[in-house]
Amino acid sequence: MGSLDFKNLKAMVCKEPKKAAALSVLAVFMGGLWVWRLGGSNGPTPSIASVAQAADAPTNASANVAANDSPINRFQEWAQKPVNDGGRNLFVIRMDYYPRIAGTEEAQGVQVQGFWNELAKSVNLQADQRREKEILVENLRHKAEQLHLQSTIMGQKPKAMVNGKLVVEGDVVEGFRVLKIGPRGIIVERDGIRLEVLMK
Repeated sequence: MGSLDFKNLKAMVCKEPKKAAALSVLAVFMGGLWVWRLGGSNGPTPSIASVAQAADAPTNASANVAANDSPINRFQEWAQKPVNDGGRNLFVIRMDYYPRIAGTEEAQGVQVQGFWNELAKSVNLQADQRREKEILVENLRHKAEQLHLQSTIMGQKPKAMVNGKLVVEGDVVEGFRVLKIGPRGIIVERDGIRLEVLMK
């Protein structure tokens, strides 16, 4: 049974040598760790301790101190101590650590107030501009309704009869520039506002 296992192991090593090499390095490393852990990293071995105890008492005391001073023992002692937060909270800003300059609060208040005033003015200005544009569009729509489109002539250069006047694209009639002439209406523009006038 043991020889069969050895044969299987040998076949697997021959089949995948990279994995076998990695496993052997890992096994050697783990073995070294176990030897280091069990081999006396926590202090003297029992035989050395018994020889030291037989020799004299002061050496025994120093061996006990060395055994108690190992990193594992120090870590265990630290872990068993009660948690002391030291009165610190990482999320609280202690304002008494920072000196205050006289008049700083007032200056900041003026700046903040100024910012909000400017923001309010900007919002009010935008609302006023929007309202002015709406009024302009309404007035221009009312004036465009006074344009009477009588007929259109489609062709290579379309023409339209507006208020008894024959116009082509680009002409101005009653303050409106004719941008496009279609079969059933025209598109006019004034002050950046485009409106459509349909044939009635």
